[in-house]
Amino acid sequence: TGKHVGLDCNKCHRDFQWNGIPHASCVDCHYTKNPHRPVITPETCGECHSTESFQQITFDHATETEFDLSPQHVETKCTACHTRIYQFDGLEKECTSCHEEDRPFGHFEGVCGDCHQAQDWFPGGLGDQDHAVTGFPLVASHSLLPCESCHPPGRARGQAQPSCTACHWDDDPHQNMLGLNCQDCHNEFDWLRTSFRHTTTGWPLRGAHKLAACVDCHAVSYIGTPTECYRCHGQEVDPLVPAHQTGSVQSCDYCHRPYSWDVPRFPH
Repeated sequence: TGKHVGLDCNKCHRDFQWNGIPHASCVDCHYTKNPHRPVITPETCGECHSTESFQQITFDHATETEFDLSPQHVETKCTACHTRIYQFDGLEKECTSCHEEDRPFGHFEGVCGDCHQAQDWFPGGLGDQDHAVTGFPLVASHSLLPCESCHPPGRARGQAQPSCTACHWDDDPHQNMLGLNCQDCHNEFDWLRTSFRHTTTGWPLRGAHKLAACVDCHAVSYIGTPTECYRCHGQEVDPLVPAHQTGSVQSCDYCHRPYSWDVPRFPH
């Protein structure tokens, strides 16, 4: 049957021997072409091979071994995994059993197959998983960014840090003076719109103070900023004004108001 039909008789009946030709199993003729010896017994050749084509096998790796070769390992040679004289039984099925050296330092510690589902091992995608499996869900503005914005090429994606400052350090106008908990005031929907209200500091911004830049009062730090008017406006004091020649010169708000600093109201 199959390929045997077209063979010359002397392929099997050498030296015109017509009787007593061994043919109980395929290896009686194909012993030297059997790459599986001595792991797989000769009696089982027909379970995967047929006379139609020796190279075309009926063995289903996913069904027989519970390890699907699709999509990453379809083109992989058998010897890449079955290295020790074609050891077919007892191999570990975890990706790290073969790819432990391919795992970059600081890589996300999870099941490899959850992310690496593409035809190529690198770059890995999240496959059917959502980014939330990493502990950092992508919402609002983050969902619109390309992966390379947080995961530069050539750097393991598991090395990305979940803190805001890991990406927005250069965007921090506070120069790290307010700590690293950016989410206390900012959110992913609009970085410039904050939930911070100056009234929570006990010093609400009124009048012209609403128009002042933060650095006008917070030139050095935010915590411990003086609340006395004189500490910011002392250089604006006109010494020729009689009221400024008394001890109440530091009580600016006794005469001045934040709505109009230049029009004092002296309570005679």
